[in-house]
Amino acid sequence: MQALRLHSIVIMHLLSEPVGGLGGDFEFTIMSAAPDKVVMSGTKTRNMITLTPMPKERTWTSYLEGVLANQDAIFLGTFKLMVNGKEVGSVVQDYNVFTLTYNGADERDPKVEIPFLYTDEGIKLYEPIIINGVAMSAFKSDVASVSFVCADAGVDAKLEAFYPGGYRFYDQLVGIYKMGTKTVTVTANADRNTYTLTGFYSLSRVQAEYARSIGTLSIKAQSVGMAYGYYAQLCAWNTSSGNLNWMEGFGMMGVNSTDDPLTISFVDNGVWGESDSFIVYAFSGLPPVNGNAVGSIERIIGPVLVKQD
Repeated sequence: MQALRLHSIVIMHLLSEPVGGLGGDFEFTIMSAAPDKVVMSGTKTRNMITLTPMPKERTWTSYLEGVLANQDAIFLGTFKLMVNGKEVGSVVQDYNVFTLTYNGADERDPKVEIPFLYTDEGIKLYEPIIINGVAMSAFKSDVASVSFVCADAGVDAKLEAFYPGGYRFYDQLVGIYKMGTKTVTVTANADRNTYTLTGFYSLSRVQAEYARSIGTLSIKAQSVGMAYGYYAQLCAWNTSSGNLNWMEGFGMMGVNSTDDPLTISFVDNGVWGESDSFIVYAFSGLPPVNGNAVGSIERIIGPVLVKQD
């Protein structure tokens, strides 16, 4: 069998590198090849990937614009799975994976992970799921009802989006918070997708993202300027093991309280799986690597923000 190997560093390596990767591949075995379809298997994960040609009347630009429009139109990350008009489970989205929790699970596993990808019309599951004899594999966006409606013939099913408890809109997160003895100010940025945090780290500002799908703050590893002559890096940190990580995407996601005052605790965002705190670490050079790590500058242990205004 023939193989496809990507030797030059491309975006796929970000998804597949050890530790910091997302369980992907950059080496593939070609299982079959035809003009209308190429099927490959990931060398490391054995995941299957099917490549089909773009229709001649479409351009990559228009297709990707459609994909992005779908993601933007139905942005929430929590859904009810409705089959034949009955709610059979709840779904939480984490990146491109749905976690389905069945209502009143019997002989089935109570939770099932369902990988998917966005298309220009909606979403397509990595493989079909079967519930009560109903097979589902593709869903079309229905912006009016904020739902993904199953597109398989004869199937009455949809993923109906809803706002999770504690959801806050962008402007509702702006304000002054207490974090232990510190005062932290969350300021809106012009892009209205990010915030600037003052006081979270005492020597510099920290950037946070608005996690629109769940309505909370997302803080990731990032450069925070210079300190004491060294390059300072905000790192995801596990206080029990002492392990820290400064790789892109690693960090923590806010969990909002449902009542007032708004209280935001933080949990690992799922990229690393171990973060419970942050640590600002000094490096003698860039990019930050083990060889130029110097030591800790400041520890932000188990951050909890309590809104004051």
